[in-house]
Amino acid sequence: MVGDSVYDIQPATRAGVVAIGLLSGGAGAAELTDAGAIAVYEDACALLDALDDVLGGGSADAPPAVGRAA
Repeated sequence: MVGDSVYDIQPATRAGVVAIGLLSGGAGAAELTDAGAIAVYEDACALLDALDDVLGGGSADAPPAVGRAA
């Protein structure tokens, strides 16, 4: 699931859904990862560029996530 606020990320993670954050909603990377996002990207374009990496395929050309959960 992709969301841009803690109000997207928290319910998803409580439901057992993997959540990825975007910085388009005003929340910071730390807020989104603290809410449960496994990774945070600047915007949807950055996520799209990194989609293989996010899905586990990996790509040397993919932009790094802004934040990653530890």
